[in-house]
Amino acid sequence: MTSFNKWCKRDGLILLMEHGLSSNRFVGYLQTAIDPVFIKVSGCHLNRDLTQIFQQSNIRINKVEHYLLDAVQLVWAAPNKDVGGEYNPEETVRQEEGVRGQ
Repeated sequence: MTSFNKWCKRDGLILLMEHGLSSNRFVGYLQTAIDPVFIKVSGCHLNRDLTQIFQQSNIRINKVEHYLLDAVQLVWAAPNKDVGGEYNPEETVRQEEGVRGQ
């Protein structure tokens, strides 16, 4: 996710369709159980915690929609960039406070 911040223009839009661990306990259990085989067959994980991944990323999440028992998520996001073009959480907070104050 960090690379999106580098690739995307300051006023750009990041659109993602991601699959990961379902919030449904039974489906999540099945995803975790078959994940080792699924990795060998397809090369990707079924049981990634997307919420945690998004929270740890340096992109700004604007909207998330959940589908297929919460295993697929559509995400609208934007880059977090300071003047130098790199992620700066302090600058992002200042920018957001400025927008709220207007």
